Parts: sequence; structure tokens; C-alpha cells
Amino acid sequence: MNDYLAAVMVSGGVGDSLREHSPTISESLAVRDALQKAYGRALPSDEAIALLVSAAPIVEVGAGLGYWASLILAAGGDILATDDYSWHKDSGGPYDFARRHGTVLRMDAAVAAAMYPDRILLMIWPPYNDPMAVNALRAYAGRRVAYVGEGDGGCTGDENFHRLLADEWRAVEHIALPQWWGAHDALYIYERRAA
Repeated sequence: MNDYLAAVMVSGGVGDSLREHSPTISESLAVRDALQKAYGRALPSDEAIALLVSAAPIVEVGAGLGYWASLILAAGGDILATDDYSWHKDSGGPYDFARRHGTVLRMDAAVAAAMYPDRILLMIWPPYNDPMAVNALRAYAGRRVAYVGEGDGGCTGDENFHRLLADEWRAVEHIALPQWWGAHDALYIYERRAA
């Protein structure tokens, strides 16, 4: 069961198509902040989880509290979730680490990406203007990447990450996601371009 999406839909913090009532902006921001600290930034849908299960096995880098990984596992997928938690000290916390949604191994993103080229590399909302995502992508020798976030110029990854995706990878699947008001993220599956 997707408790996160259920809580968001009741709160009214998502785009108009999912809204049950219209909270004030400050109410929406307070709900968003609390739920993101408990679950993560991106809102998973059943369709997105099913696509990732079909793409498994997966190595997820930057998994945070492991909510998406828990849904993938519950749906029968094979996923190894990792995070180095370097973001926590600058995040304005407090994140409830006792409330992890499953096992998340402490590991650098580039190390994890390099260690598991036989798994699809999954990155969900990699940190904005931070080299974590591009470093993981450069270290990864596999052929498929799943990315949840905004496009170039958005609030995920950095310019180098988006340039590398555009130059060396091609999008083969795209799924729209439920979104927080003002967010423009989606799930993309990429395959490595031929050399």
C-alpha cells in the first residue's frame, strides 16, 4: 500500500487533478515538508512501481529513507538501496531515520553504481546542483538508468548530469507521476547509446 500517496491526496498538496480540497499555500508547504521528511521528495505511483519491478534488478543510489525501494520490494522487485547520507547535515532535518522504510546500505553513490553494472541504476530526486548524480552515472558501466526528477534546469541533479544523459543516453520510457504543486518530475528509463 502506498501510504505516502494516500496521505498526500487527503492533504490536498498535489496538483489540481488529485486535489480533494484546497488548502492554503502555507498549509500545503507544511504538509509537503512533513511528508517529504517521512517518505522522500518524489511521489510514487502504482504504474511507476510496476515499471521498476519489471526493470529489476535495481541498485538505487541516494535512496534516502528507502520508501520507493520498500514499494518495489513489496511488489516483488529486486532492489538494493544505498545512500551515503551526506545530504542530511545540510538538509535542515530532522529526518526520522528510525522510520526507515527498509534496509538502506550506507554507501557512496559512485561506488554503488560502479559495483553493480548488472543492475539498472535508479536515482530519485538526486540533489540539486550537486555532483552526486553525474559521479554515479560516470562510474556506472551498465546499460540502463531509471531517473525520477525534473529535466535540465529543474531542481534535480546538476547541469553536467543532464548534459551526460543527453549525450550518452536515450530515453526509452517516460511515466508521469503525481506531483507536488510546483514540481515537474517524472520517471524516465534511459538506455546507453551505442559508442
